[in-house]
Amino acid sequence: MKKIMILFALFIHSFFSMKAQNVTINSVTTLPVTLTDTQHVKAVVSTMFSSGGCPLLNSASYLLNDTVYLIADYEVGLLAVICYSTDTFDLGILPCSTIMLDVEANITVGGMATDESSIPMNINCTATGISEINSENDLIIFPNPVSNELSFIQNENLVSPLKVSILNVFGELIYFSIGTSKDHSTKLDVSILPNGIYFVRVESTQGVSINKLVKS
Repeated sequence: MKKIMILFALFIHSFFSMKAQNVTINSVTTLPVTLTDTQHVKAVVSTMFSSGGCPLLNSASYLLNDTVYLIADYEVGLLAVICYSTDTFDLGILPCSTIMLDVEANITVGGMATDESSIPMNINCTATGISEINSENDLIIFPNPVSNELSFIQNENLVSPLKVSILNVFGELIYFSIGTSKDHSTKLDVSILPNGIYFVRVESTQGVSINKLVKS
């Protein structure tokens, strides 16, 4: 009987050891809505796991060049249900710049799996008066989603020239342009871009605006 129990325990251990574990980062957002170089920036990360029970074990973040790296380790249980987790991480006070946030979620106990996601963060310079462009009043970007031509209409208070950058979800620069428009409008051909999610960064002497863009 004892031998049977030992064999059964070994079988259960082997079964769960072979069971594949997965982790998926569903979304990454930052708090507060407007980020400045005088406040703590927080990252809110939503994750999904293939098994039930998914507590956060530990996390660490560090700034290297223009990227904040956030690493979070989780434990998964043996329940055959999907587990969701939303966690908030304090990234500290960051320098004013456009900084990429690179998030890595790992299963380190109960299995092994990794997923990564990146988003750009615009940290406004309060000391120098550089702030976020008011997208509703100073700058309008349309249509969104866009298929062929992206239009920018700027308020006369928004001084040209505008520096326009388009980044993919990994923070890689896809397009960059500096232009001046007499009628405060600019058009950009994005028809060659593959369908997907991008970020449009517009910079002037008044500040910086970063908007999510869907190419369809």
